Amino acid sequence: MRVRTAVAAICVVVLAALIAVPIVRERGELQAFQDEVAALALPAGATRVAIASAVGDSGGNGDQSTLRVVMVVEAPSANPDTLQRWFRTRAIAVPQYSWVRDGEDPPVFVRPCESDEYESMVSFHLTFADLSGRADYRDLYFVEFIT
Repeated sequence: MRVRTAVAAICVVVLAALIAVPIVRERGELQAFQDEVAALALPAGATRVAIASAVGDSGGNGDQSTLRVVMVVEAPSANPDTLQRWFRTRAIAVPQYSWVRDGEDPPVFVRPCESDEYESMVSFHLTFADLSGRADYRDLYFVEFIT
């Protein structure tokens, strides 16, 4: 009986470790990615209002391990196209990201901010508490980075 209990306990510990290690690794990668995005230079006249990150769907293919960072930028003299060009030319130099290895621009999506809720075209959603209760969202943009 004691042997069975010990074997069961060992199995539970091993299983927990197998589940926890990828989650901890993923959270560390997500924080590193968010730190890289937060360190990016902003266009003249723009200010960073908020930043948040999460792991989410990569586009409906069922891969729930896509790292996403969304930054809220206030840019009175900009539009989504100029912001997108600006951020696409700012390299995020973390070598494990495929676009760095392949010499491509990072996937960046810019949209006008209309509320404190960000929802991507796929099943990904973030709420920005810093924007809660704000009456005017003019000149605010969501800038989403994906890896």
